[in-house]
Amino acid sequence: MLTESTSEMNDPSVNVQSLSEQLEACIWNEHKDVKNNKYRSRIRSRLINLKENASLRLAYLRNAISPEQVQYMTLFVYIYVLVGNNDSR
Repeated sequence: MLTESTSEMNDPSVNVQSLSEQLEACIWNEHKDVKNNKYRSRIRSRLINLKENASLRLAYLRNAISPEQVQYMTLFVYIYVLVGNNDSR
């Protein structure tokens, strides 16, 4: 599911499938039940975040942020990633 959000990245040095599996495994380890609404909600949320935000997606694909950081991402971390990647100083 998460692989779909990053499938347009055509860089052969990036293993999108592996990154997607790592993130999904992190979320699974926290919730451990596909029927659990929190699991499904977290997957959907991260899917939307990665799909709609190029800065976040590229930071994840370039290993600037870990699967664990994406899993537990708060609004503050999300903003930090966006501002940090766009800071021209």
